[in-house]
Amino acid sequence: MEISHPTADNIPVDGSVVGASEIPTGLAGEELDDWLGAMEALRRSEVVVTIGKLGEVGDNDEEVFGWVADAKFDADGNVVVLDRLAQRVTVFDPDGRFLTKFGRSGEGPGEFGDAVALAILSSGRIAVADGRRHLEIFAEEDGEYVYASRHPFPADLYMREGLCQAGDRLFLSVWQRESNAVVHEVPRQPTHAGRTFGQGYMASYALARQLLSDGPIGCVGDPLLIVHALNALPVLRAYGADDGSEAWTARVADYVQGQIVEDRATGSIAYGSGLKDMAVSVTGVGEQYILYQTVRGERAAPEELEVRSYLVDATSGNGALVSTSLPIVSDVTDTHILGYWVTGIPRVEVRRLAPRNE
Repeated sequence: MEISHPTADNIPVDGSVVGASEIPTGLAGEELDDWLGAMEALRRSEVVVTIGKLGEVGDNDEEVFGWVADAKFDADGNVVVLDRLAQRVTVFDPDGRFLTKFGRSGEGPGEFGDAVALAILSSGRIAVADGRRHLEIFAEEDGEYVYASRHPFPADLYMREGLCQAGDRLFLSVWQRESNAVVHEVPRQPTHAGRTFGQGYMASYALARQLLSDGPIGCVGDPLLIVHALNALPVLRAYGADDGSEAWTARVADYVQGQIVEDRATGSIAYGSGLKDMAVSVTGVGEQYILYQTVRGERAAPEELEVRSYLVDATSGNGALVSTSLPIVSDVTDTHILGYWVTGIPRVEVRRLAPRNE
């Protein structure tokens, strides 16, 4: 009456490998040299701005965060931060000075039920993904952001916490029961139908499929790839954005698998409390790479979580561990990294990428 997950058919035997060594398998020559240069740029990045203070959420200090869920650079280099606990978006200038804030918990226009991710559109508008199955769109007016529109999603989608973008193309991490798909492209117009694709966890029990299909996504490359990582399994897959076809599947070699047990007598899924890894971020780095991140730790000691960062070649899916000292990264430009910490004081960190060696 009990089934241990993941089952063997959900773990790839062949394919690409994301390893723990400093040299990834499957890369050689110029490809390896480029990968090593990108690794050093990330590893030697320097903190230039930190935003976040110790305090209580709601005490009117804009630098006090409860739960940083996402952060992005806008076109001017401003830092846009989504606080999931406060259900609020706060904007800071490139030096970390407060500019404005918007949003609050509620059911009305411009309010959030469960804001989980954000995107900066080419128009300068800010799109916030809400777990109530819609986007809330905000436009800038005289230095403030005001509610502009709402973009609903299909009712059969279970929304997750991932959102990535390429230009104005937005892709959500979801789960669709009928197809077991995990990626949904948001249509440009609310009246149009969106595309849903990708492979979720395979199981006979719908709850196992739903829970174990969860994970972050990232956008990278030209032609565009959407990379989806399973949260509680050592697996990530890349899909062509235009046709949804699978480009590659990779296995994370040093992933610490947590205990997951399906109890058919009670119809429940239980997670063990021991040491385990959980995928938390997939972020495009230029046109060539994905930064895939996990946190390693135990439920009993959340303050001791270790963020593990792997640099993955977007063409092949091969990669290796590059750092255990970076924050959870949510945005990367040609010159800077934007990330946040889930341990200690909730805070956002801007890092300057080190110059790449020739």
